[in-house]
Amino acid sequence: MRIAILFVLVAFAALAIGQNGTIQIDSYPAMAVADGRSTITVTAQIRDSSGNLVPNGTQVVFDTNLGSFRERIVQTSNGFARAILVAGDLPGTARIRASALKFSAAAELDLEFVADRTLLSSAQDFIEVVGSETLWYSVQDRVLEASGSGQGATLKYQNIEISANDLQVQVQTYEVRARKARLKIGNWEQEFESLYFRLNKKEGFGTTTLLIPAEEGDPSADGLPTEVGPADLPMRAYSGLMEVGNRFLRFPTSGLDTRSLRFQTIADSVSMISAKKAVAYPRKEVQFHRADVRMAGQRIMQVPLFTVNVNTATPVITEQWVNISNNNFALNYPYYLTLKPGETSALRLRYGANYGTGTGAGGGTFLDYELNWNKGIHFDGGMNVGGIGRDDWGASLRQTWSSTDSTTLSMQVNFPAHRDVFGSANLSRNFDGFSANVTSTYGQSLAGNHFRTDSTQLVIEKDPIKSLLIPGKIFFGVTARDSRIRTDGGSNYQQATGGRMRFVGTPVRIGTSLFNYSYSLEQVSGHNVNQGLVQVGTLNLALNPTNGAFVNLTYEYLDDGFSSDLIGHHKLSMDGFYNVGNLGFNAFLSQSLDADTMSMSARLRYKLGSLWRVSYGYFFDQFGSDSFLDQSYILSYRLGYREVGLSYSRRTKRLGIEILGTSID
Repeated sequence: MRIAILFVLVAFAALAIGQNGTIQIDSYPAMAVADGRSTITVTAQIRDSSGNLVPNGTQVVFDTNLGSFRERIVQTSNGFARAILVAGDLPGTARIRASALKFSAAAELDLEFVADRTLLSSAQDFIEVVGSETLWYSVQDRVLEASGSGQGATLKYQNIEISANDLQVQVQTYEVRARKARLKIGNWEQEFESLYFRLNKKEGFGTTTLLIPAEEGDPSADGLPTEVGPADLPMRAYSGLMEVGNRFLRFPTSGLDTRSLRFQTIADSVSMISAKKAVAYPRKEVQFHRADVRMAGQRIMQVPLFTVNVNTATPVITEQWVNISNNNFALNYPYYLTLKPGETSALRLRYGANYGTGTGAGGGTFLDYELNWNKGIHFDGGMNVGGIGRDDWGASLRQTWSSTDSTTLSMQVNFPAHRDVFGSANLSRNFDGFSANVTSTYGQSLAGNHFRTDSTQLVIEKDPIKSLLIPGKIFFGVTARDSRIRTDGGSNYQQATGGRMRFVGTPVRIGTSLFNYSYSLEQVSGHNVNQGLVQVGTLNLALNPTNGAFVNLTYEYLDDGFSSDLIGHHKLSMDGFYNVGNLGFNAFLSQSLDADTMSMSARLRYKLGSLWRVSYGYFFDQFGSDSFLDQSYILSYRLGYREVGLSYSRRTKRLGIEILGTSID
């Protein structure tokens, strides 16, 4: 009966596609250093409600609350619009928003700017877990659990190995709990009765037995003696809690919460995956070999290769592939061809795409081929062929290479709808006393009207000096850039050289709040330079006003003689959340204070009880005289392990069904 109802809903959804558009937004690379010069290419693909690429010249507006876009207003070419995001001076998570007001479409993406280059490698970190007897993963809890007698459960991460009878890994936080464990870091190792350890910080504590000097209270940080000769001090056995770090033990320097040693109960999780081996990328996904996928204790599939997203909002694993929103059906199912730490390939079948705002989904059927590879943390790349068999198929290739001598090179090439070619590259290198960065982009039409664009920018900065007036660091540097464009109607170019200065303030903690500030100044001259002086100032305040609440406020001043004349000189951004009891709320706002430019999204939910919930979504984008407003209302009911609901969308102006893909809080 349930299957029959589902087929009826799917058939109904296929006939109910509204006249709207969808945006798919991605970036490369996904992480950059907050150094004021690194760049990220943000790509938006816009399709109409039927799944076709929108006409050339469709205007797309890009916005961010950290960093700045070289061009915020970009026109599509063969359905794609690209914008170069320049890193700001403040680390944190940047909320990127792309809007195509003509098609009432918008989408959001989070990027991370890190404080220094050493943190970039965390994007490729992986944890390998094997259990000689059992290996389970809880989709709901994001926890891997392995067991094996005789320390048959093993974990590997960088130069760390843990062998235990039982172990658990909280994937997203890198936390490991183990019993009867042996911890090995390089050539150093220690046995533990029970162990709690943070892999990425290489610190934790555990219960262990060891020999210590009879008259001493603190073992040496360089290691503990295991053999006693006649000339050695008298030794005695010690059993108890010890702090453990990167190849050393010590007595606890402060109180330890032994509750961290307790295993989490995952047996009652809705969706569970059993496998022979699991490879977890804490920021992205968990890969499984010989996977047995179960839901509510029932086996739903056995496959040789499988993967699951660690950021999924639903505990029901099938809802990552299929969902119905406002009567619109969407499918995104991958079939993996290879799955291993160094290589992943898959065929992905997609039907439709969820709207970036509110409820509902667009149409279109797509078959994609994906191939990703990496060799450790210093070599990473991928290839994608999208829309195989369609007239608008396209392809992309990307590669990042880094070395231990502080050199990083990232490159990508895209062929949107196989009618254009677009490439970008970013090379950065730290030298003794200074650093250099080169960014280059190239675009050319392969069919239709002829155009060709290319741009190259060089930035060289001296290592920072301490500010004498305001706490912080000052960077001095020089810059040079060359940009050219050629079309059937003619050509033009710009060349500029000059100097630059950046000031990055020392963060100020005010109670539970954190205040950051920065200012940059650039003076250039040359051919076709509208305004030589460019100023950017940023103030940021992160607040924790109460338990369960967070607010991040940013003020930005921009004066570049080009973008600032269109989008304004003063911008206020805010994002935050409040989750306490039955009420949950999160919002994002980007508002120009002296121009008609605004982006806003807000989501509110309230639990009416253990089974019922109401939700509201508000989404608004404005640029000049053009604007787009979408609102959605959902009344949902928990039915077993799923949540189903009745929705109303201002976009489609109709009632609809919500089933599959909704979260259960």
